[in-house]
Amino acid sequence: MTSRLSLFLACLACVFGLAGCGSSASSNQAAPPPSDYTVSAAKSFTKYWVTTLNRATTSGNTQQLLSLSGPKCQVCTDFAKSLKQIYSAGGHVETKGWKVTNIIPIAGESLKHPGFQVVAQVSPQKVYRSKGAKPQSYDGGHQGMRMFLTRSGDQWQVEKIEIAQGT
Repeated sequence: MTSRLSLFLACLACVFGLAGCGSSASSNQAAPPPSDYTVSAAKSFTKYWVTTLNRATTSGNTQQLLSLSGPKCQVCTDFAKSLKQIYSAGGHVETKGWKVTNIIPIAGESLKHPGFQVVAQVSPQKVYRSKGAKPQSYDGGHQGMRMFLTRSGDQWQVEKIEIAQGT
C-alpha cells in the first residue's frame, strides 16, 4: 500500500496524468471527443483528458490540460504546477503514461455534472527534476480515481478529481 501511495505522490509530483503520465505516439494523435450531453461523450472526454495529461507529462506544455480542467480542480492545477516546475528547471519525465482501463458512471450523478469511477494502468516512470539531475524511478501499477465533469459552454471540463488511496 505504501508503494502505491508513493507512486501516486510521484505522479502528482510529475504531472498528472492524475496521471506518471507519459504518452505514446498513438495517443498523441487523439482527436477531441464529441461535446454532446451523453454518457458516451463524457466517457470519451475522460479518456481524452488522460491522453492530454500524458502529453503534458512528456512535453511540459500544460496549456491544453489546463483548458480542459475547471478552475476549481485542485488536482489538475497541482499536476500542471508540478510539471511546470520540472520542465522550467530543465528536467523532464520519461514514461508511457496512463491508460484508462475502466470507466464506470457513479450512480446518482446528473448528465450535466457526471461522475465516473476510473481505473488506469500507470506505466513506470523516471523523473528528472532538473537538468543533469539523477532520475527518480517509480514503479507502475493500477490507480483508481473519481472524476467529476461539468460543462463550460459547449465543452466538458474536469471539475474535480479524487484519487483513491491504496488501489
